[in-house]
Amino acid sequence: MGNPFFSWYPHQMYTSVDYFKKIDLSEDLTDLQVTPKRDVADAFSLAGGRSRELLRPWLEIRIVYDRFTSRLLFRRFSAMINHLERGGMISFGVDSDKVYSSRVESALIPAMNSMTLGPNISTAKYDTVCAHLAVDDEFVLETGAPLARREYGLVHAISGHTPGDPTTGCRITKGDGSAALTVEDYYPAGAHVRHSDFYPTLIMAPGDVGGAHLTHDHRITYTLDLKLIYVIPFNNNRDDQSTNGGDQPDSAN
Repeated sequence: MGNPFFSWYPHQMYTSVDYFKKIDLSEDLTDLQVTPKRDVADAFSLAGGRSRELLRPWLEIRIVYDRFTSRLLFRRFSAMINHLERGGMISFGVDSDKVYSSRVESALIPAMNSMTLGPNISTAKYDTVCAHLAVDDEFVLETGAPLARREYGLVHAISGHTPGDPTTGCRITKGDGSAALTVEDYYPAGAHVRHSDFYPTLIMAPGDVGGAHLTHDHRITYTLDLKLIYVIPFNNNRDDQSTNGGDQPDSAN
């Protein structure tokens, strides 16, 4: 099992490996809270009927790493937070060995228990590439706005892949560790699949800019308490470093 990590490109114009930044932690996080959020607007008829308009969906990700003592790590977190406050995007994962996200090749309906996935589209998010999910890995199957369908599952079986090659697809069967299970909802071709503890596109909400993300106790110990928004990457058939709104720190200079 790998370490928790953060990764990002500080500037849109410099996205080669030479400018790639990452922070690896040497121990587990203190806490990770994932809260689904959704903006909706309801309308009611005189007869009591209701219609709901779906607006912006997102996941609120709270990452807590408590009472570390490294001043170097404090400085690196400070630079990352500055990047986020300027509109930048980062990636985060609990396990650096599970940097994986892909796209469903064809539509899924509730009667199906397996799905064909394309190649890993997150190979640029870390310097160790995860070719495929493994049996008993937990994954998230999700779609973007406005519906934002989402369900968790375990990999029951995997086939059709080339070991060690992230450029080939695979076929996974959803299960509970002992039996295959069908998907819970309808998912169109292009739906996003990722390891459940990997978030390839995280941004900071406007209201959280200037918050107490990095605090200290007399500069003896430090605490990172970071609240971010997970946005599903565009389905544009390529490894896009941007979020739906664009990763734009210093994009013009």
